[in-house]
Amino acid sequence: MTKKLDLKGKPCPTPVVETKKALDSIDEGIVIVEVDNVVSKNNVERFAKKAGCFVEVEEKDGVFTLTITKGFTCEIPVQRENNLENYILYINKNTMGMGNDELGTILIRAFFKTLIENDKKPKKIIFVNSGVKLVVEGSEILEELEKLSKEFNIEILACGTCLDYFNLKEKIKVGSISNMFDIQNELIEAIKIVTP
Repeated sequence: MTKKLDLKGKPCPTPVVETKKALDSIDEGIVIVEVDNVVSKNNVERFAKKAGCFVEVEEKDGVFTLTITKGFTCEIPVQRENNLENYILYINKNTMGMGNDELGTILIRAFFKTLIENDKKPKKIIFVNSGVKLVVEGSEILEELEKLSKEFNIEILACGTCLDYFNLKEKIKVGSISNMFDIQNELIEAIKIVTP
């Protein structure tokens, strides 16, 4: 069975939601998804792979075609992470604590510098609201975030709606742009959520 979804021009998180509906409606088969921006392509691809599907992506004239295969294929081995703790770090502002923002900026910097040395690192770090300002050009913790991402294989997700709100989507320097559907599912499935 093959289903085709034309999701060009659809706002986030519609492409992921519609892809999920299509995959949930079949036991095995192929779902072909067309989107017209990189963020939607990345979100759909990440969701489908997490769901255990095989994904092929082609791009032509700014349109991304994702061919998602459910079933049929051999089981894809799950890549083991580097002994990361099963918790999510949820960053909902660009400072730490309440009260003085100047102090909060010093504290959030110290927090991420210390996290690099801590044995109990999170599996994922999610940035929302003003927290997305920490993953963009000019952030004082970019070096720490890049190290956490590259050296420790920690997935970093930034809310696309939040980046749009602050006009920062083009300035993201670390991690990937996510959507509320993915963020919600990550939080629901997490064993523990930590907000500094």
